[in-house]
Amino acid sequence: MVALHDKSGTVVPGYEKEHCVFMHVDGTRLPLTWGGKTGSEMTGKEVQMRVYYRDATIFAIGHDGDADTAWM
Repeated sequence: MVALHDKSGTVVPGYEKEHCVFMHVDGTRLPLTWGGKTGSEMTGKEVQMRVYYRDATIFAIGHDGDADTAWM
């Protein structure tokens, strides 16, 4: 699960961890989405990502230079 926070540390509405849930998935380049949102409306804004996980290993979080292609 991943949540987006603004500069003050407040969760950005619509980008709560409950809306970005990976369950029983394994793979690389899994797209980050929050209830269908890709985060493209955050383009140009400074945000923080908070990652929540249990029994998982995260190797990288990145993007391909386009807000619509963020992956984990």
